[in-house]
Amino acid sequence: MNYSKSDFTPFLRDSQRVSANLEQIYRAWLDARRQFDSMPVSMFWADKDGADYLYIKFSSTDNGTSVGPRNPDTEKQLAGFTQTKDELKAPIPCLKTKPLISWHH
Repeated sequence: MNYSKSDFTPFLRDSQRVSANLEQIYRAWLDARRQFDSMPVSMFWADKDGADYLYIKFSSTDNGTSVGPRNPDTEKQLAGFTQTKDELKAPIPCLKTKPLISWHH
């Protein structure tokens, strides 16, 4: 079945704005989710022969792979991972600042 543009009822002005806002928010959420999913599951320190080693887990069933002993570089790597993961878990900023629908005209 073929439809023409005249077969559809156009959105009201406010509905168009809400639709555009929802699409923008969904894209922001999807981008954040994709970044989050591409990250390792976790990073942690583990003791091996009396020294701390940084381990990375890429899946929940992974035991972890050693990146190396604790040093400024591995500490920086863990701090960057933690910061990025926390930022990606945070709510999408536009959800905090602008309502989807304005109730006051």
